[in-house]
Amino acid sequence: MYILTEGTEVQFIWGQWAVPVVISEIGGDWVSLRYPLEEPIGPGIYVDLQVQYEFFRMTYYYFTLNMPRQFNDILFLRRAASRTYVERRQAWRVVANEPVRVEYGENRISFEATLLDISSTGAYFAVEHLLPLTNPLRIYLPMNGRVYIFNGIIVRKIPPNPRLGVPLRIGVRFVNNPIELRNLLVHFLWSRIREIYRDQFKDLYPG
Repeated sequence: MYILTEGTEVQFIWGQWAVPVVISEIGGDWVSLRYPLEEPIGPGIYVDLQVQYEFFRMTYYYFTLNMPRQFNDILFLRRAASRTYVERRQAWRVVANEPVRVEYGENRISFEATLLDISSTGAYFAVEHLLPLTNPLRIYLPMNGRVYIFNGIIVRKIPPNPRLGVPLRIGVRFVNNPIELRNLLVHFLWSRIREIYRDQFKDLYPG
């Protein structure tokens, strides 16, 4: 049987990155390793661990449980059931229900939207007006008592259901934001997630 063991060298694969790492510890459904990148990462991000055996290559699917504070800090991963499960969601999402200001187009047309949920990679909003897909957005997100501007693009539109009172919703992916801003968002989400899912994380990542 081919299983991961402590000391196994694997390829850590996330998005465009594929870098070698060594498994530090391993439990029943989790592993830990030294985070090999400087790009900020938070909990709930799906990654692959790929092992090259003598005659074949095997890929294991995991999602992150914590937020490394810096490069080479300990990262905890929990096993995901399958690629289908992995692709179901890209990140833990924090549920919200608060108004935010959004601008679109070169003339920065402004309107109010309701933030429904948010992750490190994007957010869902309820809006009153249909927006063109081609226009980039500027989203004014309140975090820790301040407002920060994020760039995004619309990747999904969900039609309204007037009979059920459900408004038009849009899915937005964050793009072209500086690493300092992305890191700030990850820190903010991690603090919220630790509050919401404390019982699920405290055994693996106390403190």
